[in-house]
Amino acid sequence: CVGESISFTASSPNAGSYTWDFGDGEIGVGKTVSHKYSEANVNFPSLILKDSSGVCSVTITDTIEVFPIPILDLPEDSSFCFGEKMLIDAETEGAVYQWSTGDTSSSIIVTTSGTYSVEVTYPLTGCSSSDRTAVLVFPLPEIFLAGPNQACEGDSVIITASSNHPIQQIAWTPDFSRDSTQWVYLATEDISYGIEITDDEGCENSLESMVTVIPEPQIDLTHEPVCDGDVLELDASAPNINNDLLTVSWRDSLGTKIGNGLVIGIRKEGTYSLEYVYEGCTYWDSTTVSFHPLPESNIYDEIIN
Repeated sequence: CVGESISFTASSPNAGSYTWDFGDGEIGVGKTVSHKYSEANVNFPSLILKDSSGVCSVTITDTIEVFPIPILDLPEDSSFCFGEKMLIDAETEGAVYQWSTGDTSSSIIVTTSGTYSVEVTYPLTGCSSSDRTAVLVFPLPEIFLAGPNQACEGDSVIITASSNHPIQQIAWTPDFSRDSTQWVYLATEDISYGIEITDDEGCENSLESMVTVIPEPQIDLTHEPVCDGDVLELDASAPNINNDLLTVSWRDSLGTKIGNGLVIGIRKEGTYSLEYVYEGCTYWDSTTVSFHPLPESNIYDEIIN
């Protein structure tokens, strides 16, 4: 086979020199020599024997057929990101294959780091060659999110992203914070968001999450005009929530707490405020109450004589 070392040996009782012509342009000297043929071909090596005087000589010729070996060209050592895969192909017509993985096909698909080698053999001649390539698989960057997954309506939500790898590029969906590690959202309704980062090896990873928005109770403190002596009922019930979960605290214009509960009776003019808490979210509202005086009534009795 091409590249194999062949040993040539000769012996003569009266030869003074041994000169080998390997038939490929190369020469060797000595009783025993070795030679490697670099090309597949039929060669006619010859041995020239000369006596000690150098006058007499004899030439012996032989025939050697050199068979080709499979030509392999596996990829250079390479790398890729976890989750990807790589095809290593050693396809050679008429050959059989033995990979370091145990596979016997002409190609393999790899997904993990390692050194992969293959021996390719022509079964008719037994000539073979081998090659190897190394693969490095980079782990994906992990994504860590810091921030609330629940917010009160109207709050500003800030989500901060970090990773265990250097971040080269970052993208949010919806894209409220381009190329920033912080995502800012004014909480108006439930929203799903996603983040994708690329590390310094070009590996990408993504993550999705959600912010649930607790709605603000829709409390309406408007009321009909009231007259002196009447009692005005202010009702903090909200039609858009479960009022059983609503906690209400009432205060007068001096800030003095005057009661709890959804409904309170007001007998005096002034500005009244309420603090209401719903599922951990605190809100405030207020209303001004005025009482209209009753009309005066003057009744005169006139006596006519």
